Amino acid sequence: MKFLRSFVAVTCLLLAGVAGAGAADDWQRIHGKVQSVSGNTVTVKADDGRVLTVDAAQVSADIRGALAPGAGVTLIGKAGAQSNQFTAQYIQQDASDPLRGGTIVGQTPPAVTDRSWQRVHGTVQSVSGNTVTVKTDDGRTLTAHAGDVSAEIRGSLAKDDGVTLIGFPGSRTDHFLARYIQKDSAPGATGASAPSALPGPVDEKSWQKIHGTVNSVSGTTLSLKADDGRAINVDMKEVGEAIRQSLSAGDKVTVNGFYRGDQNTVAARFVQKESK
Repeated sequence: MKFLRSFVAVTCLLLAGVAGAGAADDWQRIHGKVQSVSGNTVTVKADDGRVLTVDAAQVSADIRGALAPGAGVTLIGKAGAQSNQFTAQYIQQDASDPLRGGTIVGQTPPAVTDRSWQRVHGTVQSVSGNTVTVKTDDGRTLTAHAGDVSAEIRGSLAKDDGVTLIGFPGSRTDHFLARYIQKDSAPGATGASAPSALPGPVDEKSWQKIHGTVNSVSGTTLSLKADDGRAINVDMKEVGEAIRQSLSAGDKVTVNGFYRGDQNTVAARFVQKESK
């Protein structure tokens, strides 16, 4: 009987260890506030009250260097060996996350309540700076914030131009956050089709989150078909090797990083893969 009790106890411990290992392998998102930063280690007080010691070695030096005590952050990564340990693959500050009230530098876009890409066709009523007023085909009048659209595209718009807005709805039914605008007269335009590329300068300092489907992976380069129709070349040199090797054609992913040169080239800091 004593042997049986010992066997049961050991079996329970082994099962607990397996369960714990499985949990540690799951991707997690944890929000909290930075307490301190020391080299590759960031101490964060999570919203649930835990104080986490975060291994941020796989986070880019630029991101770590921007962190300061008191900053609200979202950690993306995996749990460590202990309940108060966490290994981060990516850290985003609230100040750069529109979903947490942050803004892109130099812009004040309306709040985004729905992160699903939308295409809206209509006719330009007026253009004023970064704001384009469009009468949609279904009769609505939209105020489109076009701060993310290249200056060349905005400058080419005129009253009565037929256009397709591509982006997200705002906090009000008459607001829209445009990422791209395509004129009906543009070469190859087919009404609601997405642009393959946009001319003009891009903002290389603002974080980008791009969702799409993996076409192929070759070394540190990922070919992505974005949800808005763009074919994007993603440089994954700063993405963890384990993440790169886990990607394959057909995977749904969200790429987090910065534009480089144009809106079809992204330097990724983190790639999050959706479970199938």
